[in-house]
Amino acid sequence: MSPAFSLRSAVVAGLALVAAAFVCVEFRGRTPEWKSWQEKGIALCIERLERELPEAETSRQRQQILKELEGLRNRKPRIIEVRPFGGKPAPERCLTCHFGIEDLSASHPNSVFGCVTCHGGNGPDLTVKGAHLGIRGKRNPARLDLAATSCGSSDAVPGLCHSGRSEPLLDRVVKVPRSLMATNAGIIGILRFQWGIEANSGPRFGIRSVSDGTRKLETLPLETGPDGTFGLPHSHFRKFCAACHLWTPRRREQMGRLEGRPACHAPYQEGGRYTGCDPTVNCEEVGHPSTHTITNRIPDERCRACHNRSGRVGLNYRGWMDSAQYGTPFTAGGLNDRTVSGHRFVLGLVADIHCDRGMGCID
Repeated sequence: MSPAFSLRSAVVAGLALVAAAFVCVEFRGRTPEWKSWQEKGIALCIERLERELPEAETSRQRQQILKELEGLRNRKPRIIEVRPFGGKPAPERCLTCHFGIEDLSASHPNSVFGCVTCHGGNGPDLTVKGAHLGIRGKRNPARLDLAATSCGSSDAVPGLCHSGRSEPLLDRVVKVPRSLMATNAGIIGILRFQWGIEANSGPRFGIRSVSDGTRKLETLPLETGPDGTFGLPHSHFRKFCAACHLWTPRRREQMGRLEGRPACHAPYQEGGRYTGCDPTVNCEEVGHPSTHTITNRIPDERCRACHNRSGRVGLNYRGWMDSAQYGTPFTAGGLNDRTVSGHRFVLGLVADIHCDRGMGCID
């Protein structure tokens, strides 16, 4: 191959790369990332409203839905800017891509709180990579190790409300990591007592070390100690109990839940998939809340995400009991079709009278 031919080839290849880069830049300029995401969000909102329209109970509701549908069908993608708390923090453009995402709750509207207060990130940026710089916890900023930053602060920062309160019980950021649902101290104490390691069942260890200033829980010892001793109660705890505390998620289709505060307060439907209108969420991926919302009216199925083994109250209250796992009584010539998480078969019992009367766990 002659030097002249090699030079021409290199020049042609270089020009082709420049042209391709120019086309890419031009395409991205005319069709930015946020525009395609917002178009998907608009389409999802239209689909939701079209499903709701036949179920409208009054003419007023029907007219409201039709009005929203008309607005969405005529809408062109545009940049959406939110100024949280009256413009005290920097303006955010997150809803430009996350168009259609649900308000977290009536007391946490997106138009007031924005997104960065809880999630972190770079609110003014309009690219996926740039906007997500500094984001906390990926899908869940309310994990216990992040909640002090996401939900509470010692500084006078708007929106960080759940610490530094005059009423100690309202200091959720401090209280929840010390709770039994986070430490499992009661389960651990009982197991160590029953296995003869402790003289009583009083709490000494937790999932993680915590202190309230007067008492301290040490971190649960490893299953196998430094001297090679195998801890039977700790092995039992790992196999049967250790998944049910607020430091770990249970991303599964049946009786799953999230981690930290959303374990109880966020909706998680059977299937474990997102069903809302945020176009950026993978609706085929297990381990998302069903919608971007939280509630204090915690439904019983959230409690059963943990309280569901053997004869525990989560099943018994509803009138269920783990069967002997033979799949009996058979149904339609096959195994019993009543199962819970882990494909465990359940038998029907008489439900608690309070359940029959409509009372839930939190009542």
